[in-house]
Amino acid sequence: MSARGMPIVFRLLTAFVGIVIVISGLLTAVFYVFSVRFQQAQVAERVRQQLDAIDLSFRYRFREALVRDMRVLASNPLLDEFIMSSELEKQIISKAVERLFLQALVHTRSYEHITFVNVLGKEVIKVDRSGRVRKYQDVRETPFFVRIKAGALNSIHIDGPSVRPDGHASFVIGIHKIDGDIGKFGGTLVIEYGLEEFFETLDGIKMFGVNPVWVLARHGEVLRQPMNLQATFDPRTYLPKGVHAGPEMRPL
Repeated sequence: MSARGMPIVFRLLTAFVGIVIVISGLLTAVFYVFSVRFQQAQVAERVRQQLDAIDLSFRYRFREALVRDMRVLASNPLLDEFIMSSELEKQIISKAVERLFLQALVHTRSYEHITFVNVLGKEVIKVDRSGRVRKYQDVRETPFFVRIKAGALNSIHIDGPSVRPDGHASFVIGIHKIDGDIGKFGGTLVIEYGLEEFFETLDGIKMFGVNPVWVLARHGEVLRQPMNLQATFDPRTYLPKGVHAGPEMRPL
């Protein structure tokens, strides 16, 4: 196959959130006096550099900044006071916790919902960018809540990412909270995190004048794909099926 028609696919697997970032493109470099193999090496190196930049951004934004901010918010004394208070006191303290959550939304653009779920698996405090949310859900039977409840103290758990019918992609992150009075599970703080800001970063990547970045959930669901599909090919047929167990970067 000529250099013009040879596909190249690189994938970056981010196990923490379960996202597969794929750069896919066609080698379009013009032959001068260089060999096909040399051109391939040049393009491969350029792709690796792009993936390294994505990896650094992803590690900071999710593995470091998001986890750090999650732990800081979850350790706020107001939340501990709410968990340990009586039902009558909870009605008063919940207002202060709501204000705390709303302040967190102001400082982080990608936060979409912040919720506290009590020990029974019922949402009792919830805010979004429009303010307080009064439509609570019972999540006690969901695998996500069951996993958090069974987890260790302060353990962090991820569910998703997924795409809603309106095309919006997000994931949820929750932390195991302890009731200080009894030393047992007291509920979970859950944040829904939208991926649009991260996608905007990926949209700025150009290879030979086009953006060739695909973003897939770990089971293959497309979260983001290039606008100009004629300039790229669908990389999913080159990826192994099933859940990706760990981070990896390699040419396919």
